[in-house]
Amino acid sequence: MLATVGLSILLFGSSPAFSQSTAPVNKGLVAFGYIPANARDSTGETIGGLGSAIALKPGSFTKAADGTFKGTLVVQPDRGYNVDQTVDYQTRQHHVNFVLTPYYGSSALSFTDAANTLKLTYKKSILYKERWGKATTGLDPLSTRPAWTIDPILPVPDIQTKNQLSVDPEGLVLNRDGTFWTSDEYGPYIYRFLPEGTLAYVIQPPTAVIPRVGGAINFSGDIDPDSGRAANQGFEGLTASPDGRKLYAMLQSATMQDGGTDDKTSRYARLFVYDVKLIPKLIGEYVVPLPQTAKKKKTLAQSDIHYLDGQKFLVLSRDGHGNGDDESLSDYK
Repeated sequence: MLATVGLSILLFGSSPAFSQSTAPVNKGLVAFGYIPANARDSTGETIGGLGSAIALKPGSFTKAADGTFKGTLVVQPDRGYNVDQTVDYQTRQHHVNFVLTPYYGSSALSFTDAANTLKLTYKKSILYKERWGKATTGLDPLSTRPAWTIDPILPVPDIQTKNQLSVDPEGLVLNRDGTFWTSDEYGPYIYRFLPEGTLAYVIQPPTAVIPRVGGAINFSGDIDPDSGRAANQGFEGLTASPDGRKLYAMLQSATMQDGGTDDKTSRYARLFVYDVKLIPKLIGEYVVPLPQTAKKKKTLAQSDIHYLDGQKFLVLSRDGHGNGDDESLSDYK
């Protein structure tokens, strides 16, 4: 059986997508679509996972007279195939057009009919690169590049032999001018890229979040530092205000000094707010208590954050279990 990369749609509201209702109604799963796992992107590589971040391209979403919806999804894979170790995978995003035909019936659909409810068409990929065209990489940053001009100290695999920016991409915010922000777990940093994928600006978080081992900065994602963000627990969530002037970045769980990696003490995650109208400026920092399981009080790390009104946000917390994991039963999503 051919493995696939799939997307599903869960709708809320009395009228999908354009509902004015203030009392959401769960419509359940109304659409399903997939891209074959052997599909290739414009570089010739397999498309791979899509779910590190998914954003709707500004201005692309439309509703047709026949009740279908069309638009373009911008999907951002993680740092590449890294089951055994990280690989030299250039950070990228894929543009996928979709046609959504929600199904509200109660009868079971065949796989083919179900897949027609969300038709996905791959269009192109944008590769992320540094200012002079040097490719980014997913390799674990075992070294650092010294701060220079407007850039802070940066994570790289090896300053002598592989002096390329290491990125473990997570959140994605698309701006109307075509530029975009990507949050990262290695730094954890926030990067602004130009429409063609060239690095434009780097936001470095407060010193307390930068990972350090023995007092020295160590960006590796393979070891837990003495202080700063825990390994692979960087800026998992990224969202923005509708006008694009405020950017919100949230750690996946607590820093080492705020609770460490023990899932019973890693509850308190930090949320940062930046004014990005001109030169990015930190204007707010908050502590968010993540949910914990009822019986064992295990912290449910967050995977995404979505802006609602500046005072309220949707935060996706989960236990990480399910198909593909060692534990197939998920207790919390």
